[in-house]
Amino acid sequence: MHRNSQLLFCTYGISRITADARVLEVGPDAFPSTLRKQVCEFQGQWDTIDLFASSKLTYQAESEYVFPIESETYDVVVASNVIEHVRNPFRWMREIVRVVKPGGHVIIVVPNNWIFHEAPIDCWRIYPDGMKQLFDESGLDVEQIVSKRLFVPSAQELVMTGFQSAFHSFKQTIKVMLGRDPDPYWTEWHALDTIAIGSRRP
Repeated sequence: MHRNSQLLFCTYGISRITADARVLEVGPDAFPSTLRKQVCEFQGQWDTIDLFASSKLTYQAESEYVFPIESETYDVVVASNVIEHVRNPFRWMREIVRVVKPGGHVIIVVPNNWIFHEAPIDCWRIYPDGMKQLFDESGLDVEQIVSKRLFVPSAQELVMTGFQSAFHSFKQTIKVMLGRDPDPYWTEWHALDTIAIGSRRP
């Protein structure tokens, strides 16, 4: 998970997670996840679910759209950098909402301009208007949707990026001379993401 996603979660999402909340994270990036490590003084229950098998997960999903979880179980469901890998986000969001308590929160962070990245598939980039429609059709009242670039690289990172960019340009030139397709070059500070926060209707 790149740093702009983390910053959006810390700036706008954490306030929806109370110290004693029951939280489900869909598609954690590690154990504990990057998001979990951002929530200080958390005394509640932080569960995880994903498609792959791991003893570190709380649940293994049967599919993208079927969670082995009772309805209205969680106070908060979070997912960062996941929805772009879901074939049918409307169907997926209905399952997310099903496991949230009425009045509970759903927090989704999605990249808007990140490069194509299969994990194992990469399907979507969703902007604020799209997230509003997705939330509305899934039974969520929108509380906040923000699309921003909050991450500002340090001077050292900018210098390193300059060297990387020059080296990348050299590699691209060689590839073109050899008749190969050039590959994309990307750095974290290009990232633009959207965070969408909604509450389940009663």
